Amino acid sequence: MITPSELMARHVTPYLRGLIALELSQMGLSQPRIASLLGVSQPMIAKYLKLGRGYMLSKLSQAGLGREEAEVIARVVASRLLEDRLEALTTLAVVEFSLMVRGVVCNLYSRKTGLPDACRVIRAYLELGDPLIAEVESAFEELSSIRGVSELIPEVGANIVVARPGARSYLDVVGFPGRIVKVDREVVAVGKPVYGGSKFMARLLLEVQRRWGDVRAMISLRWSEDLLEALKGMGLEVCTVGPFTGIQRYWEELPSHLDRCTERPRVISDLGGPGIEPIIYILGSSALELVGLVKAVAERLEL
Repeated sequence: MITPSELMARHVTPYLRGLIALELSQMGLSQPRIASLLGVSQPMIAKYLKLGRGYMLSKLSQAGLGREEAEVIARVVASRLLEDRLEALTTLAVVEFSLMVRGVVCNLYSRKTGLPDACRVIRAYLELGDPLIAEVESAFEELSSIRGVSELIPEVGANIVVARPGARSYLDVVGFPGRIVKVDREVVAVGKPVYGGSKFMARLLLEVQRRWGDVRAMISLRWSEDLLEALKGMGLEVCTVGPFTGIQRYWEELPSHLDRCTERPRVISDLGGPGIEPIIYILGSSALELVGLVKAVAERLEL
C-alpha cells in the first residue's frame, strides 16, 4: 500500500529537486554548492545535471505536472534557496501539498494503487480547511481573472497576506510562500497559501498594524508612476516610505518612515533602495476588498 506522501516522494520530489539543481547550475553555482543547498550528495547533483531538463520534465509530466508549472516552481524555489533555505523548503513543501489537494497526481495515484477511486484518499486533504487560507485562495482566483493583471506583478513576484486577529508574528499571517509570479500574460501562484508563507510582507503588515489596527490585509504590486497616480485618482491615501539605504537596514529604518504618515494610508509607496525593488502595497480589511481595488485600478489604467 502506498500513501499520497510516498507517491510524492517517489514520483515528484526527486524530479523537482533535479529541476531546481539545473536552475541553480544555470545561475553559475558549483556542484558542491548546489549539493549543500539541496542537502544531497555532489554525485547526485552530477547525475541530475547529466539527465537534463527534458528528462525531469518528462517524469513530472507522467506524474501529472505540466511543463510550464514545473519550470515556474523550480525557478521560484531556486531563487528562494539563495535567500533563505528555510523559506525555500517551506515553499517546496506547500507546493507538493497543493499538488495533492488539487488532484494533479490523482490519476497517477490510482494507477499505482490499482484502485479506481483511490483519489478519495487524496481528496481527504481538502477537509483540512482554514477560513483565512480559503480567503487568500479566493482572492487569488479573483485576481487571476482580472484583465491585464500580469502587468501589475513586480519582478520579485506579488503576494497577498492576511493576518489573523491578535497576530503577533509572521506565523500568524497567511501568504503564498512561493509568491504570485507572471508567466507570459497570466499570473501563477506557486503553492498554496499557508501561515508564515511570506515572512517579509507579514512583517510589514504587522508593522503597519501597530499604527493602524484595522488594517488586516495587504497586496503587493509593481511600482510605477502611472499606477500610483491612478490609485491617488481613486481617492486612496498614499504614504511614501524610503528610499532605504539597503536591505540590511530596512527594518531599522522603516518605523521612522511610517511615523511620518499623518493619516491612515490605503496605499504604501515603497521607494526601495540598493537591492530592494520599489513596490506598491495596498492595505485593507480583507483580501477580497484588495482584489476589488486592483480590478478597479486595472480598468482605470485600461490594461
